[in-house]
Amino acid sequence: MRRYTYTCCCIVLIFVLCFCKPSSIPVELPSILGLDKVIHLLMYLGTCGVMWTEYLLSHRSINVRRTALFAVIAPILMSIAIEVMQGTLTDFRGCDVGDVYANAVGVVLALLIPYGWWLCNRTKSTPADNSSSQ
Repeated sequence: MRRYTYTCCCIVLIFVLCFCKPSSIPVELPSILGLDKVIHLLMYLGTCGVMWTEYLLSHRSINVRRTALFAVIAPILMSIAIEVMQGTLTDFRGCDVGDVYANAVGVVLALLIPYGWWLCNRTKSTPADNSSSQ
């Protein structure tokens, strides 16, 4: 767990935000349709982005099975568990499948954004590479 300090902090923050009463949050959010889904997406995009960063900094190679479990399946299962707990353990929060979908989109984007960046940079050649081939 020492390698994933920031990831653990993000996960704790998600749990705190998901189980505190909305009235205890001092920030007044504007009432924009779907804003809560955007917030859910950003929470999981950020958390999984931090997770990917810590993973890549602490491993030389990527174990695809373990990475899929650790960086995709586990956050989505955590999201489902939180929603079920909100619906059953609190009287001030409800279980919302839309939140799970938004969280899953955030998880997938956290995977696709660095992968897309890697694909773009992998195919680009540097000026030094072009001059040596002439």
